[in-house]
Amino acid sequence: MRKAIYLFFLLLNSCQKYEEGPWFSLYSAKNRIERKWKIEEYYVNDIDSSTSIVNNPCYMNLIFVSGEYYEFYGESNSISCSINGSWELKNNCKEIGIYLMPNSFFSSGPLSSKAVAIWEILRLTRNDFWIQTTYNNVKYKVKMQS
Repeated sequence: MRKAIYLFFLLLNSCQKYEEGPWFSLYSAKNRIERKWKIEEYYVNDIDSSTSIVNNPCYMNLIFVSGEYYEFYGESNSISCSINGSWELKNNCKEIGIYLMPNSFFSSGPLSSKAVAIWEILRLTRNDFWIQTTYNNVKYKVKMQS
């Protein structure tokens, strides 16, 4: 009986309501984040700015690994790029803090090397990861797919 109650509370703990879903998941938020993600859409003040990411010489994927470490990596025209950083879930898994190490390839915004951004998680499934933040009074939204 105690095991059933424990399992019930464990399942409730993995239930998170994100603005864009899912309503229920058997996987923890951390388990859903820990994978390779590709930035598909990037918005600045609700304007599609995806080309600024795609046209970057080091168009990057993100790999979030356990231990709350992650890596941006990419290759383009014989250029190999990587950036390391760390991440942590906050506010009962409704937000994620993403901290870049110096030498970022992005010059401004929450993806720059000087940024310490707390992102609201809008959608988190095993295939979709959508986040948004306001940084220096500018709204950023990133949609990623695994």
